Amino acid sequence: MKKILKIFAIIIFAVIVGVLGYTYVSFNSYSPGVVEAEVDETKLQYFQDSYEECRKAFNMQADILCEKFYKVENFSKPVP
Repeated sequence: MKKILKIFAIIIFAVIVGVLGYTYVSFNSYSPGVVEAEVDETKLQYFQDSYEECRKAFNMQADILCEKFYKVENFSKPVP
C-alpha cells in the first residue's frame, strides 16, 4: 500500500511540476506580433501633454454631463 501511495505522490508531483514549467515557459516566452492599426486622430484628444490639460478636459466633460442629466454633480474630493 505504501508503494502505491509513493508512486501516486510522485506522479502527482511530476504533473504539477510539468504544468508549472509549461505555464512559466509559455508566459515568459510569449511575444505578440506586430499590430498594424491606423491611428484615429480624433481619439488623441484624450492623451494630453500635462496633468493640468487632462484635468481641464475631464472637468469640461463633467460639466457637459451636469448640464445633460438632472442629478449629476461635479465636485472635488480631498485626497489625504
